[in-house]
Amino acid sequence: MSLDLFVKNAPKLIVKIYEINTLSFFLTHQRQLNTDLALDGLVANRETTHDFTADAAGRSPFRRSVRTFKFPELKGRRGAWVIEFIGGGKSSRALVRKGQWSLLQRTGPAGDMLTVLDEKHEPVKDAVVWLEGRKFAPDEKSGFILVPFTQQPGAKPIVLADAAGEFATLASFEHHAEQYRLDAQFHIEREQLLARREATLAVRAALLLGDAQVSPDLLTDTKLTITSTTLDGVSTTSEVKAPKLDPAKDFTHTITVPERLASLSVTLTAKVENLSKGGHKQDVEAEQSWQVNGIDKTHRSMDGHVSKFADSYIYELLGKNGEPLTDRPIDFTFMHREFRNGVYVTLKTDQKGRIGLGTLAGVFSFGAKNPQEPKELGGGWGLDAFRLTWPRAIHIKEGETVKVPLPPSLSEANNPNEQARSLSLLEVRAGTFTGNHDRKLRVEGVFLVIEGLPAGDFSLRMRNGDAWEKGDDREISIRVTKGTVVQNWIASANRALEIRDPLLLQIASTKMGDDGLTVQLANWNKFTRVHIAATRFLPEAGLFDLGDFSRFGPSWSTPDKFPNLFAAGRDIGDEYRYILERRYTKLFPGNMLTRPGLILNPWEVRSTDLQAQSLSAMQRAAGTAGGRGGKSNPPAPPEAEPAYAMTPEDARSVNLDFLASTAPVLFNLTPDEKGVVRID
Repeated sequence: MSLDLFVKNAPKLIVKIYEINTLSFFLTHQRQLNTDLALDGLVANRETTHDFTADAAGRSPFRRSVRTFKFPELKGRRGAWVIEFIGGGKSSRALVRKGQWSLLQRTGPAGDMLTVLDEKHEPVKDAVVWLEGRKFAPDEKSGFILVPFTQQPGAKPIVLADAAGEFATLASFEHHAEQYRLDAQFHIEREQLLARREATLAVRAALLLGDAQVSPDLLTDTKLTITSTTLDGVSTTSEVKAPKLDPAKDFTHTITVPERLASLSVTLTAKVENLSKGGHKQDVEAEQSWQVNGIDKTHRSMDGHVSKFADSYIYELLGKNGEPLTDRPIDFTFMHREFRNGVYVTLKTDQKGRIGLGTLAGVFSFGAKNPQEPKELGGGWGLDAFRLTWPRAIHIKEGETVKVPLPPSLSEANNPNEQARSLSLLEVRAGTFTGNHDRKLRVEGVFLVIEGLPAGDFSLRMRNGDAWEKGDDREISIRVTKGTVVQNWIASANRALEIRDPLLLQIASTKMGDDGLTVQLANWNKFTRVHIAATRFLPEAGLFDLGDFSRFGPSWSTPDKFPNLFAAGRDIGDEYRYILERRYTKLFPGNMLTRPGLILNPWEVRSTDLQAQSLSAMQRAAGTAGGRGGKSNPPAPPEAEPAYAMTPEDARSVNLDFLASTAPVLFNLTPDEKGVVRID
């Protein structure tokens, strides 16, 4: 390690090397090192004097020359040193940092789980952390440094150090509170809510601790309460105590539907022990309600239904008892993805009370009305033949391949123009699009494959009017970095990216044959379960209600960047300069008398503590600008999904008691070793 210094009018130069105890400094001051340390008067670890009077440049007060100073004692060592150059009444300082550790964290059931990385982005096995005066060491089994939850969450300074305390780094740490939330989704098929029939209630429950999902075994006193209310105002409540909540499958419970059902509500309650509050039992709950048979509260005697046979849609106008209503005019409003305004058509029912609507290509929703009544017949229908949850962000390592599930209209399309119009990949820098990478996109089966992305940020945008409403674009951020995979992170010199759900689940194909229905999955795992329902009419909301659980986006962070600093031109002060010059002046015999050992009447009594002295502005060591602190970007919160409610104003208010049988529903089907689910 060496420094090149411009020297002028300094025939003699004193070089002092101070080694900083970084652990003690960070624990005491809770700030980063700088050149403003009060070192005047302290004994340096090493001090040398350089005499330049032997050459002409050193003797001349007007010539400026470059001098190289080497410090071999710093080679191969971690730490921080202040190298001070004193000469000509001036002082210049260099702050030398060697080594910088970083921090990765994730939320666990007992606290924040930390991993310390060295300069090569490899875990430091014997690292410890200091937080608010407490020392935390790694767990012998897991290897993580466990920091318990706090009552005062937020960003806090944390010191990363080795076991011996010889090296330390000050970092920022997001300390989380122990906040539990019960994330539960409920589904009951509408065509099973028929009077005096049995219906199956499915419950998908997960216990969330912050943005992490923990085991539901932590729940105690679990109870499922089901309340049904009839049109006559009679309520019936049943309880299911201690239902078995398994993360690998949904909990199901069979209920008997009463006559004249008006509403159904479900509440799942439980308790969880909050360790940060002394073992206090925290109540968690989730609930869902449905309003049904709303037509029975009105004077209406008919309503509209939509069925799908093969690829064609059929509108059926039926009475309350299911009788077809013939020769009735119906006003339709079709919303096409290529048009801003709706298409209005009046059609008439046939002898079976039906109106054939065809395939409705390009139509994403439509409504139906009776010309004599202001009310809609059946409300509106969204033609969402496909629904999938895409991540908000995808993190990959440079050179890896990204596979994003596609809707059927794009995966099955053979028209390159349609795919080019619906898919785009742009590079993003500082919030601005700077490059087009559409050539790196290709459709492979039911996936969009992206290869050859360099390190950087990209925006993938997909549009499909058949699957979403008009103008609704699905945008996914893709972040790529060139680094090392550590646990569930990709760590590099510029940033660290968290990896969540690297393989996205997709339905590869569905085939109906003589031996039944075959469903082929892609990217399945041991927790994958398939639910299938067959309904007479097109439902407004289906089994995908169970998939609307909370999904947090991956987090990412940028490491600290603290370079070496240099501060020049400080006036060392007359007193300090006098002391230094006396050390190197020629010695002459002086007063040979014995020096006094005690001053009985001193002229001035003051503290000689260096920190208590008031120095002038030019004599005080100043800080030097440079570097930046790291930034942590927490997981993005899940997007709010509209709650599923059977309100009297839409199609779910119809009375379906006229159906001959309930809709068959199969839950928790397990794929085989090839990802195939077969139904005979």
